[in-house]
Amino acid sequence: MSEDIQEKNYKRLFYVYFEAAPCFLRQVFAEYWSLVESQEWQNNKISGQKLLAVPGLKSLVAKAKSQRQSIETGNSNLWDLSLLSDILILLKKEHPNAVLGSVDLSSFSKKNLEWLKSTRNKLAHSGSMKIETSLFEKLWEETEKILTSMGMSSDLLESKSNSSNVDKIYPNSKEAEEFKLKGNDYFNKQQYKEAVAEYTKGIELESVPLDLLGVLYSNRSICYLCLGAYSGAKEDAQSVITLRPSWFRGYLRLGSALEKMQKYKKAVNYFKLAIQFGDPSASTVDKLQYCIVKSGKEDRFVATDPDLTGNKFFNADVFQTVLTDLSFIYTTQCLEYPDYMKGLQFLNGEGGIPQDYFRAAECFTKAAQAGSSLGLVNLAVLMREGKGVTRNIPEAHGQLLRAAELPLYREVFPGSGIECIDAGVSNAYNYLGLAYNFEIGVIKDKPQVYMNQSPIHIIENLTIQACQ
Repeated sequence: MSEDIQEKNYKRLFYVYFEAAPCFLRQVFAEYWSLVESQEWQNNKISGQKLLAVPGLKSLVAKAKSQRQSIETGNSNLWDLSLLSDILILLKKEHPNAVLGSVDLSSFSKKNLEWLKSTRNKLAHSGSMKIETSLFEKLWEETEKILTSMGMSSDLLESKSNSSNVDKIYPNSKEAEEFKLKGNDYFNKQQYKEAVAEYTKGIELESVPLDLLGVLYSNRSICYLCLGAYSGAKEDAQSVITLRPSWFRGYLRLGSALEKMQKYKKAVNYFKLAIQFGDPSASTVDKLQYCIVKSGKEDRFVATDPDLTGNKFFNADVFQTVLTDLSFIYTTQCLEYPDYMKGLQFLNGEGGIPQDYFRAAECFTKAAQAGSSLGLVNLAVLMREGKGVTRNIPEAHGQLLRAAELPLYREVFPGSGIECIDAGVSNAYNYLGLAYNFEIGVIKDKPQVYMNQSPIHIIENLTIQACQ
């Protein structure tokens, strides 16, 4: 029961700081602007450029690219409470004697606005959607005191579940909803340009509920993604996060745009946030795992650089000798498993054979079925990349597990009695260790079990022994 109350506490404050209060401050800003500029504020780029000319504003948002861009658009619907507070502080400083008929500007002190801004930022970045009742009561009391002193009606502080409040605060909500539905219809028909046009009409309306505005930006973002307009998709996704920072969809959209732009490391962070904020879909997990793979975080040989490992025993000559031995071990598998060798030729486009991932996957599959550890590992790599086969990271993980179950040491040639490291098994250990470490297709577990048997650590141990 206490958890339910804490969630309700969070939702009540979230509504105030991300919907009701920003809407109220936008109305105050619009009235303030009309007074000092002798013209009504218009949600367009011309108004945005005029606002940027206010002394101090350009320097204020110089380091905040997203805030500067939202001002440049002139669309005040994109301005959160933090930005609105900063703008009102500067306007009041520039026009200290302005008098508005609807509100008492004396209550719009820098102290009050900074307190609201600080509380809003703490809510946005708390990492939790629960607030203890004792803390909630303190925050609510001060919030209500400040906002009502500014002229905001106390009944507008309550939940938007009150339909009369929605109509009062957002008179254009029904029209925006109609544009959204029209856009959705076009999207379902894969008519993405037409869908973009409808979503844009809804976005450009004034006084639209922030949750609906977030949906419009989110929907337009995915349309841009389908059209290959990745910069537009990225910008709209950033707007979604600004409007609804605790909604997973904005992080998902931004991660998807960054993935298409091949900025995999950044995409990883946003897919993780999408999951953290409640994205239940397996496709998002798959996107996260794919971007981790593509980002290069699991580079198998990154630790062989002595500057990176800090290994004082590292000896380049001994290391080269060990690599030569491993190369020999790879060669023996080529001879023992002809399908593996054919797979390598198709994979790399060697021996006069054109590169063909599909044929490579077929050959590695046959080699894997015959017991080749390297066949299993290379098939897993193709599965994780989606090259020649459907991308399937969990299945790729299964292939690596099968390779890791094979003996780590094998005879150089059958009957020779001379054992060596099985290159495929050791590589499987390495992939699995890093997969567990970075949670690629698996639940994080004990990576050291695998990492201790990876080529990196085997080579490192051999070089230490050779130098002692």
